[in-house]
Amino acid sequence: MNGLLSILASTKVWFASLVFLLCVYYRSIQLIYFTFGACCTAVVGKVLKRLLKQPRPYGQKGYGMPSTHSQVMMFFACYSQYWQPESFEWAVLAMSVFAVLVAWSRVHLRYHTLAQVLVGSVIGGFLGLVWYRLWLWIDPLLHHYLDTLPLASRLFA
Repeated sequence: MNGLLSILASTKVWFASLVFLLCVYYRSIQLIYFTFGACCTAVVGKVLKRLLKQPRPYGQKGYGMPSTHSQVMMFFACYSQYWQPESFEWAVLAMSVFAVLVAWSRVHLRYHTLAQVLVGSVIGGFLGLVWYRLWLWIDPLLHHYLDTLPLASRLFA
């Protein structure tokens, strides 16, 4: 069980690789925007850790409030629920389950307290909703601008 939890705890590298490959394959502006939002969410988490300076449990190194893993995974789960829920119901469900498993692994492996994981999850979910709502406003403006660029139709699907 701890082997699986350790894999869940090391999501950064392989999850970032998967998202990069999806961006290259689909060439979707919204997917790139989504990825940028996840990066911004991670930065917000790191800034909050330095401001709050709450230690991790059990003598772990660094600060723990909020859990950035939980925050980013919940961002992914919430944004994807709004993005295309009817087309990818199974993927949205899988992402939500995965986000909960990652959050649980952070507590079980003693990298974070339950409070740190819950706060990270709430912040990530909120940022996912806000980022999606912002996309609804940006999308028409962005497409209007890209329609004026000759290479845009070749770069983005």
